[in-house]
Amino acid sequence: MLRVGVVDGSPPCSSRQSGEWQGLAVDLWTRIATRERLPFVLSEWSSVQSLLDATRRAEVDVAVGCLNVSPERLGRY
Repeated sequence: MLRVGVVDGSPPCSSRQSGEWQGLAVDLWTRIATRERLPFVLSEWSSVQSLLDATRRAEVDVAVGCLNVSPERLGRY
């Protein structure tokens, strides 16, 4: 099962309302995973930086959200 990390409170990309994840990035990931039949579980991270750090530590397999890709981030992640 894939571990998918998201940041709460980051609309319009990802947020949690009444216990349900929603947003553009969450919806896109859910469509891809459903189409490809990829089982996954969403986990909440406190910030984009903590989510990116979790990917480096292999605590999550996929980071979903409105993530900017700078040359520095591209080289690091």
